[in-house]
Amino acid sequence: MKRIVPLIVLLCLLCASCGPAYVTQPPEMLPSLAPGEAPGEAPGEALGEALGEALGEALGEAPELSEAPVFHPADIVMWNGFEVTRENYYGNSEDAFVPDNVLSINDQSLRVFFRTTFGSDELEYGLTEIIQVYLDGAWYSIPINLSQREEPLMLEPQLMQNNHLSEEGRTLHTVDFSAIGELPAGQYRLVERFFLERLQYEFHVLAYFWVIEPGDSRPPESETSGSARLEDIVLRVEAPPEARRVITDKDTILSIYIENLSGKRYESFNAALERKENGRWVSVRYQHANLGLLSGWSRWGNMLFLDDPLAAGDYRIRLSMRVFRTQSEMEPQYEFTVLAYDNIPAPSWDITRLSLSGYDAPLQSSDVIMTLTNPVLSKENTNLEFTITANGYYFFGEHYTVEALIDGSWYGIPFAHGNFNSIGYSIDPDFNGSGSTYSCSPVFSYGVLPSGEYRMIKEFNQLDPETRFESPLSYLAKTFAIAGFMVEETLDYVNPAS
Repeated sequence: MKRIVPLIVLLCLLCASCGPAYVTQPPEMLPSLAPGEAPGEAPGEALGEALGEALGEALGEAPELSEAPVFHPADIVMWNGFEVTRENYYGNSEDAFVPDNVLSINDQSLRVFFRTTFGSDELEYGLTEIIQVYLDGAWYSIPINLSQREEPLMLEPQLMQNNHLSEEGRTLHTVDFSAIGELPAGQYRLVERFFLERLQYEFHVLAYFWVIEPGDSRPPESETSGSARLEDIVLRVEAPPEARRVITDKDTILSIYIENLSGKRYESFNAALERKENGRWVSVRYQHANLGLLSGWSRWGNMLFLDDPLAAGDYRIRLSMRVFRTQSEMEPQYEFTVLAYDNIPAPSWDITRLSLSGYDAPLQSSDVIMTLTNPVLSKENTNLEFTITANGYYFFGEHYTVEALIDGSWYGIPFAHGNFNSIGYSIDPDFNGSGSTYSCSPVFSYGVLPSGEYRMIKEFNQLDPETRFESPLSYLAKTFAIAGFMVEETLDYVNPAS
């Protein structure tokens, strides 16, 4: 029989999984400067002039400009040299951060913390280290590679050893930027290239930091300073399923993604959905949209729920936003097209938008076994049924993860509708839920599953056999079970079997 775990245990699990997030700015959102294009007025002239002088000293000559050595965009490498996609960029608290992210102009080095969860693979890094500066709404790369190494450094994988999390997979790295000279006060970020040799896969990690004048107590731009600017916000609207982001006339949920490219804190307080009819925008009613606060330099995604699917045609979303605790408002907007479902391209996975799996099958628990009773999904059978048996005391929730096998490697796929009930079940060798049958609907959770090979992953938390409360081992070791299944034909939650 299933037994509900005490609420306090579940709350402990939820709290342990929470943490701060520092989200990176995607490269395709940044402005570009074509070769030979006139730079116009120098952005951030005071900061630019100081950087120009520093670069002149570091390179042995001042930049060739008309008069003073001002740091113009034409003298900087724009952030479009790396031909990688959004998912090749990281920069949140689990990947990289600067422990002391406010430096003095007298500092000549930067300490940055790196961490990896790349399964059993080690990562190369340390050959490309670039500092970027934020000037008047755009990031520019200072054209000096700070790395003086001929051989890469290695970041070891984070593994399970004797049921404990290894100390590998993390490092505190020091970057010397004395070659640039003294950095003036302003906002900067480090760009560090990582490389996974086995898959010939490269990505870049971003770590933000400020440089301030001696005696200053905080960075110059606070969360609420400045006026609302349309260039601060990048907005897009898609269908929730990752394998089919095209919005169709069968969808009843839209995903809204917002990028905040500034340090200001914004709040969204209204969303208008409009359809283009005879050259005019006409309001469309919907159920509701999840709106809220957007921190500086962050990414936010949420849902807009429709009363009925939208007819094929042209639409737009207008968000009413303002700088937090001010009256400075603006309305960023995004236009999109709704297609007839029968005319959309066949859904598929794009591995440049996915992340490699963080789970290694050999490291799954031998105490907890998950078995699928129907390991093949079709239009007639879209639910997975599974049993769980245990040789120890554990509890688990409804949450699960699905990964797709693509070109011989496992990739995690993002949820389309990732809502799970906050409920916990316990299992133990004396039955109490062990051997019971459970079910889930990956087609609903992920929206669209193209035909292919998949695997389901569930995590478990170990309980103390005497107190039946969570064991400290739960924080030291990740207990998980894996079960594979097949999808015979593309399954789409908006187009079930008729």
